[in-house]
Amino acid sequence: MNAGRAEFRVGTIENLSCAAASFDKVCTVNTIYFWESLDAGFVEIRRVLRPGGLAVIGFLPKEHMDRMGMPSDIFTTRSSDEVSTAIERAGFSQVRIERRAASTAWNVVLATR
Repeated sequence: MNAGRAEFRVGTIENLSCAAASFDKVCTVNTIYFWESLDAGFVEIRRVLRPGGLAVIGFLPKEHMDRMGMPSDIFTTRSSDEVSTAIERAGFSQVRIERRAASTAWNVVLATR
């Protein structure tokens, strides 16, 4: 049971309790709705990634989330443009949004530090 392959911590995206350049890859799915700031979150992800590291962010964009009627005091819906612009502002390169097919609602943003 305790193979040491994973470590779980409680915190916020804006203040990760990890050393700079600790990771080759960061992946987060369905969390950006809870971030206080996209800019601060992506700056922090960039900080913990090694040079050349990959960030993968999966989310359902605003136009789909808004139809679900999620409570706005908990969820902040984000458009694809808003997410890709914020990650570029944080200094990431090779930013792209991928979807399995044109009809796929889910977005995956990939970006390199």
